[in-house]
Amino acid sequence: MGDEKVMSNFQVQNVIKLLLNHKKGEDKDEKWPEKAIKSLVKKLRGLSGNEGIDLLLNAISQKDANTNCIKIPRSLDGRMQVSTRKGMPHVMYCRLWRWPDLTSHNELKSMDHCIFAFHLKRDQVCVNPYHYQRIKTEEVTNTDTLKRGRLKIAKAFLLSFCIARDRLAKIVDV
Repeated sequence: MGDEKVMSNFQVQNVIKLLLNHKKGEDKDEKWPEKAIKSLVKKLRGLSGNEGIDLLLNAISQKDANTNCIKIPRSLDGRMQVSTRKGMPHVMYCRLWRWPDLTSHNELKSMDHCIFAFHLKRDQVCVNPYHYQRIKTEEVTNTDTLKRGRLKIAKAFLLSFCIARDRLAKIVDV
């Protein structure tokens, strides 16, 4: 009975090593990727035993968007902490296994088939890095520019409305 636990921990260490072999890029803190993977494996192991770990291994080794969601519980603020870093879990794992230069969740868009995508705000969030696409920086910038443009139009409309209201009030008061 005690041997099963030792064997299980040995298997978990092998899983962590396998997953570390798939990481992209280097990190300033060379121990952080291992800590992030250990944290994820611990969450998956606690939720679904070996099934979640098997899904993770399958997704990472196949690099395929047609793999299952890898779900972890969503925290109250949507972020998770690994060591001293706090961030959105899907961003952490996309950065670890796909895009080391990823800077923000605004650069990611979930695949249509991902039913636990972060933006859906469910009780669980998918951290499968192959269920997210990277949006080109120009697209993010264009979207932000478009939003700012709409805001300027709305402000101009509100200002002209207020001016017209004030003029009307003067006419009515006279």
